[in-house]
Amino acid sequence: MKINRRRRLIKTFDLLDQPIRFNPFVFSRTFFMWALTGLVGGIIAGLYWIVLEHFTEFLAQFQGWMVIPTMAICGLLAGLVIHLIGDPGEIHLIVNNIRFNKGKLEPKNNPSMILSSLFCVASGGSLGPEAPLVQVTGFYRNLSGKNFQIER
Repeated sequence: MKINRRRRLIKTFDLLDQPIRFNPFVFSRTFFMWALTGLVGGIIAGLYWIVLEHFTEFLAQFQGWMVIPTMAICGLLAGLVIHLIGDPGEIHLIVNNIRFNKGKLEPKNNPSMILSSLFCVASGGSLGPEAPLVQVTGFYRNLSGKNFQIER
């Protein structure tokens, strides 16, 4: 037992002492699309977070009994956004579209999802910011994949 353990340890140290080999296929077109999608997704998430922070600070000025009507009005506005712009979809349907429908997401749900999420999260509702970020970033990935003709 001790001999096998020592052999594995020596092999590992020998592997770590060798220089790193550069593989030219690592930096392929697909790799750069992953990097670009991550960068744009981070920018989208940052912009969403900045708007959410400002809206939360605006709503924080309501204190005491004014919190209840403020939350009710924000809930009404979120409902009006969903009624007028359209149903934002559900997160499990979005994830299933990403997994089983080759990542195709409908862009028509994006504005409704973003606005209703902003109203709900800023006013203290239970809706989270994950769903609109997944939907918008997934839509961007789908759009850029079509434009650069990258197959899944």
